[in-house]
Amino acid sequence: MSAATWTNGTAAPASSPSVTSLLLKPVLMLTFALLHVVYQVVLLVRQAGSALKNATKFRPAQPPASYTSLDDLLAAHEWPSNAIRVPNHLAVVLVDAEPSSIRLYLSRLFSGFGRSDATVPGQDVWHDFRSRFQTAVLAKHCSDIAAIVHLARISGVQKLSIYTAEPLPSSVLQSLTRTLQVGYRTKAVFAEAKEEAESDQAAVNSTVGATATTWSKYDELRRRRATAMDEGSDSSSSSPASQESSDSEAAPSSLDDETLASSYTADSNDTPLYDATVHIRVGLETRDNNESSSAAGLKVTLLSRLDGQQRFASLVSAEVRSRCSTHLSNVITPDIDAAISSHKRISSSLRKAWMPQRARSNSDLTVATLDRTLAEAGYISEPDLLVVFGATTAAKKLYGFPAWPLRVTDLFYDANARGGGCGYGAQDWTAALSKLARMEQRYGR
Repeated sequence: MSAATWTNGTAAPASSPSVTSLLLKPVLMLTFALLHVVYQVVLLVRQAGSALKNATKFRPAQPPASYTSLDDLLAAHEWPSNAIRVPNHLAVVLVDAEPSSIRLYLSRLFSGFGRSDATVPGQDVWHDFRSRFQTAVLAKHCSDIAAIVHLARISGVQKLSIYTAEPLPSSVLQSLTRTLQVGYRTKAVFAEAKEEAESDQAAVNSTVGATATTWSKYDELRRRRATAMDEGSDSSSSSPASQESSDSEAAPSSLDDETLASSYTADSNDTPLYDATVHIRVGLETRDNNESSSAAGLKVTLLSRLDGQQRFASLVSAEVRSRCSTHLSNVITPDIDAAISSHKRISSSLRKAWMPQRARSNSDLTVATLDRTLAEAGYISEPDLLVVFGATTAAKKLYGFPAWPLRVTDLFYDANARGGGCGYGAQDWTAALSKLARMEQRYGR
């Protein structure tokens, strides 16, 4: 009786929570599902509203050359100043555009209509198309580089690295100089290679020497003319003809003085043709002559695939060879010479003594040491922001950009460039600066 009572007494409390949980579980699941649906609907409405706002937002179609300062750029695009961040070192990757299959087919189709002769077997029918397309890509790169240089200059960027897959030919560099000069009133000063700088300096020295010799001859000629004028003035009272001859001799001298004075006056009164000057070096093998100067200005480096793995491998190999040569000349060679002079054999004990010294020499080669070596060789420093412009695929890659300096660099893949064909504009620039302003770096312990 007591056992049955205990069983019934314990069974009743245990059965009531199970019934309650069974009744509440569907209600809780339905409530959670409804809340999740409401959250997704609210999120979808917000995304649709922001997309509609961005689509209907007024975007000024002004060219980059119309902006003269960062304040004008932000005011035109309605960006607050605290919503952007200007990097000290900016890197931009200009991806080469690729023609679509439809464009290739149409180009081949229409090019065949204009040809009356038959196609020669083995002839490259795409040669003309590739050459024209490559010319158009280089022209677009030239226009984009000029726009990026101008926007970086007015924004206050100190260093700008622009990467293209292939090195820019001299014709594109000349077009870039003209575009900066005419379209953006910016003077481009290119850094020369060391050998070219030395030859140019020698030519300048020879020109200066020749100019000094010419001026010394000119001074001697004027001295002779002055002496002749003095002699003519002394004999003017005796002969009228001598007076005329002295006047005729003095006339060219005064004419030369007036011509010289007018030329100097014209040079001093010329209005400035440029608003700013940028220093450009092509590749990492050229040294910037203005690097040690304290003059403020934008420094631009034009990179290509030759400055990526090949340049890095050559610099690291040179550093390793230098360390091996130093270790050989300072440690191994003196021990070998001492052993030979004392007529002793090079035993294993001597080799064991070399092992700690070699390990010590290898431990000296650290990342910081390699960074200093690369910096002394003119390698690029770590950029604050890397912008990839022109990528038409969803795959995120560097397209051959030197990857060694990239450690805490923020990456920005410009989504506006996927439309294809459009050049780099102010909207892309403000989007990149806004992306950098939202970046947060959190370092662990």
